[in-house]
Amino acid sequence: MSETPKVDQLPASLTRKLALLAARTESAIVVGDARGGVEWVNDAWCRMTGETAEKAIGRPMMALLRESEIDDVAARFMRARLERGESARLELELALPNGARRWVDLEVTPVAGETPEELSFIAVATDISERKKSERALVESETRYRTLVEQCPNPVAVHREGKIAYVNPAAVRLWGGTDASELVGRSVFDLIHPDSRPVAEQRIRQVMEQGVSPEVVEARMFRKDGSVAHVLVHTAPLLLDDRPAIQALLVDLGERGRLDRSRALPGEGEAAFARGLDHELRHVATALLEASDRAWTSSRDAASAQMARQVRRGVQRLAELSAQVRAWAGETRPQIRPIDLSQLVLELSEDLEGELDDEARLAFEVGARLPRGLGDPRQVRSALRSVVRNAVEACFDRGRVLVRTVLVEADAAFLADVRPEGLEPGRYVAVEVRDGGRGMRRPVRERLFEPFFSTKGKGRGLGLAAVLGTFRAQGGGVRVQSEPGRGTTVTLLLRPDA
Repeated sequence: MSETPKVDQLPASLTRKLALLAARTESAIVVGDARGGVEWVNDAWCRMTGETAEKAIGRPMMALLRESEIDDVAARFMRARLERGESARLELELALPNGARRWVDLEVTPVAGETPEELSFIAVATDISERKKSERALVESETRYRTLVEQCPNPVAVHREGKIAYVNPAAVRLWGGTDASELVGRSVFDLIHPDSRPVAEQRIRQVMEQGVSPEVVEARMFRKDGSVAHVLVHTAPLLLDDRPAIQALLVDLGERGRLDRSRALPGEGEAAFARGLDHELRHVATALLEASDRAWTSSRDAASAQMARQVRRGVQRLAELSAQVRAWAGETRPQIRPIDLSQLVLELSEDLEGELDDEARLAFEVGARLPRGLGDPRQVRSALRSVVRNAVEACFDRGRVLVRTVLVEADAAFLADVRPEGLEPGRYVAVEVRDGGRGMRRPVRERLFEPFFSTKGKGRGLGLAAVLGTFRAQGGGVRVQSEPGRGTTVTLLLRPDA
């Protein structure tokens, strides 16, 4: 392999081209002589420093650097490397004549002459002010984020590769400890109850592989003394030291979390729990939203914007869960009026365009001249959207989801599978959501209306328990038919408008 020719061996035409390139490049270039003085600077140096070439030429390079407030240690480091014939590189902040300051990445390369005494140099400076500004903004954003999390009244934990990397004071209090060091470094699964571990593992994979925030889910965790805490968990992807991590925001349900899972319909105790939980969720959502707005207002940088978006997504999920809790507990006040279910289904089909991963699996059929049903349009739409979403997820690659409106003649045999019990036989206006999924065995079907129950290994809020609460409050009901290998049909019933 031939060696690169020395500069004095280059043709004159090529030397002129290199000189032109040095003069026109965006990087600032300084050429020094054997005495350490500035022999030539390009236009980029003049633009960067605000000085003229005439003022710079002839001055010692080190004098220019001292004006840039380079410290003595860095100056000695640079001089020592140059004297050994080695390049020196450092970042420094230039103090410009107009009072402004600019960060540059400076690399000084020695150029050997015919004798050791004829050592000269070439310095190349690149403006890195924007990079430094971004780094400073990131540090400030991380400081604001840490302050927000440290002051958050709810437990927050960050874990990476299965190990706890950070917990806020509220998380330490929930665990029953006195200092974060008791938790940092431990496996996150040491704290998760065995009943909640399968769902936790699924959610961790989902966050790390897909970069999404799963729905809020209920879980159980161990405290330091071995007791069990009942919590709601919202997880989101996070970068910690430029590496992927997971942030978990917890809501402590306290003793109110010990629900009787054998009943789908809430009693007075569960209704009181739901009212309290709804209040707590609203309080947390409001506090997080206000903190997010303050962080975004104080510094509109990219990192703050990303953090604000993540917080707002979490707040939206908390609001959705709060609405589901109220519906399950019968705490909502539906605005009952006649509804054209066929029109509502058509509008929903338009809303779902682009919202689902695979719209091709969805089909809609609306019955002609159906009587209108009696219900709250907003609540019915929300419940139907939830059912359709679950049906699409249940399908995988096993066929389509059919949503259709029908008029049902409900006799005693039909109503035997309808919840809640006690609906009168007769005509009902209904929406059927039929999927081609795997179907369910009887033990699974019997748990469908339990709050927070899910067959998908990831939280979906209160699920059909909330849907049932919505239709029960409007005088209607919900019917589920499913067999292994035959898919599932969910029928939502409303009383017809007389």
